[in-house]
Amino acid sequence: MDPKVKDKTGEKKKPKKMISMEANYKIIANHERGVPIIDLANEYGRNPSTISTIIKQKEAIKKLQPSRCITIISKLRTNIHDEMEQLLLLWIKGKQLVGDSVSEAISCEKAGAISKSKSSSMI
Repeated sequence: MDPKVKDKTGEKKKPKKMISMEANYKIIANHERGVPIIDLANEYGRNPSTISTIIKQKEAIKKLQPSRCITIISKLRTNIHDEMEQLLLLWIKGKQLVGDSVSEAISCEKAGAISKSKSSSMI
């Protein structure tokens, strides 16, 4: 009996579907243009309460500035993740400006170093 698949009653739970940042922005924009919540819920295949929650959190969602490659924001993502991501992007851009190539392995190594330095500065 896998706890990730079954709830406390032993019945199967529906898998949680995340909503992309792009979809959140579109939902907010459509609602601001006057599209009713029920229509948005039908269009995106979600419960109206989910759409209402997005609308209630629209100011916080609009303030988020994730990197281009980030499509979904998790509750586990913190400001430290954003800072580390920005530092890594600056490092990559600097390397590219001087003509150095940046492989995936080198990027991962640098990300680990940034993570360690951020972790040690938190202590």
